[in-house]
Amino acid sequence: MANPREGLKGPEPCPASSPRSPASSLDVWDAELFVLRGADRHDLVRRAHTLHSFLGATADVVLKDLAYSLNAELTPGGSRLALVAGSVAELQERLTAAAQRLADPARAQIKDTLGIYYFDRPLYPDGRLAILFPGEGAQYLNMLADLYPHFPEVKQSFDDADRLADRASQRHRHAFSRVFLVADDASPDEIMEAERALRQLDNAMLSVLLADWAMFRLLSRLGLKPAAVAGHSIGEMAALAAAGCIDGTALVLEQIVASIKTLLSKETGGEMPGAVLLAVGAGKDLVGKIIGDSPGRGVFLAMDNCPHQSVVVGPATQMAAVEADLQARRILCERLPFDRPYHTPLFEPYLGALHELFRTIAFRPAHTAIYSCSTGRLFPPEPAAIRLQAVEHYATAVEFTRLIDNMHADGVRLFVESGPRGNLTAFVEDILRGKTFAALASNLPRRSGVTQLNHLAGQLAAHHVPLDLDHLYRRRSPKPVSWAPTKSFPVAVALSTNGHTAEAMAVGSGVPSATAADLPALETPADGRGAVVAQYLAV
Repeated sequence: MANPREGLKGPEPCPASSPRSPASSLDVWDAELFVLRGADRHDLVRRAHTLHSFLGATADVVLKDLAYSLNAELTPGGSRLALVAGSVAELQERLTAAAQRLADPARAQIKDTLGIYYFDRPLYPDGRLAILFPGEGAQYLNMLADLYPHFPEVKQSFDDADRLADRASQRHRHAFSRVFLVADDASPDEIMEAERALRQLDNAMLSVLLADWAMFRLLSRLGLKPAAVAGHSIGEMAALAAAGCIDGTALVLEQIVASIKTLLSKETGGEMPGAVLLAVGAGKDLVGKIIGDSPGRGVFLAMDNCPHQSVVVGPATQMAAVEADLQARRILCERLPFDRPYHTPLFEPYLGALHELFRTIAFRPAHTAIYSCSTGRLFPPEPAAIRLQAVEHYATAVEFTRLIDNMHADGVRLFVESGPRGNLTAFVEDILRGKTFAALASNLPRRSGVTQLNHLAGQLAAHHVPLDLDHLYRRRSPKPVSWAPTKSFPVAVALSTNGHTAEAMAVGSGVPSATAADLPALETPADGRGAVVAQYLAV
């Protein structure tokens, strides 16, 4: 029997260690985070110029050491500029582009997806910060694998799942993490088989919960303290643990795994009726009308993800009529690679077994505000009511649009997604378009885990969210670098009439001035419409 002290443990204080303790992981990352702080915007430009000049005059700069030295100086207040770069040349380019844009007094923010972040009016602390946990469909092959060597809390989560996942399925003959970790030289057939296995009920649920919690552990080590949490579908279990409603121990994990095993037995035994799931590129109101016009009964709106995506579930015959109607209206739709009728009344016959299993799990009042994805409102305070809602949400539609609207109305301005892929981030961007907010992904398939973590931390730092950036260097043996002169020099900044080139010069500094290149605007606002059918596709 597993030790109940092992498993999905909550964040604990890091062992006493110095950032300069002996390295036990890879030292060189593909990108580093550099956070500059100035007393005000003009001082920030001066410091950016000083750093640019230092890089030009200093040979063999080790980016890790420079990043650590800069970030160790970070204090509250002032103006902040966050940069993500993978080489000295890239850092110089980012500094030049940032100085150019900061020289324009009309520019209130810089949100450059290449890695330049500045906000004249940071969202924190006036705005609250929330953490969102994605659900089934967010998992993908090799998710978080590149974070595993660098952060022990991620490795611990993988190890915990490997010890306990055999309770979910008798299929596994090797470590569970190998279900979604494939070799770089895997053949197309091996990749196809791995993707198929990852869509199976037990693998899908466990893998996304593992990734959600591993990332939450890492974010907690970085000092992130949410004012509120919420989860999408199965991600609500991670949110309940993060809010303190359930223990993050192996005992509770075993009980959750047992509930998944119960569902799996019904699925494989043919007791759970198959259903067609259709992701639709349209909002709740339009989709609801189309469903109402469809012949027969038993078609349900299962998920209202954002104004440009809904998920419809129903029997094959009725869903064929709905699909034909959507195609006739030229509304984008896509069949999803799942056939489980979650979040609809079709799932109600299976709630009894879940109620029995969840009665063995101790529920407590939340220590952090937690919102329900089925009501869009805060969970009730009573443990019995929390348990009831946690079970019944499996047969209740996901109201993610309402959830995000209510969180924003309650003062949340920063939404951080703790888990793989970044789909919820795109949904939030679509829901809150035109309002004041920031939606930030912690992990993206198209970018390395370390680089995306640096982008996330950079945006949070630029919004003045308190962070423990030392955790990025705790196992990497950084060396302090003295980069700034002891004497300050005034800076003259001139912007040419075409608005594209700027020159910053440290007067009397004795170092060459840095001249900005004629660069195009690099801001790339995310479009939530790009998230249509992304929640479940490309898994």
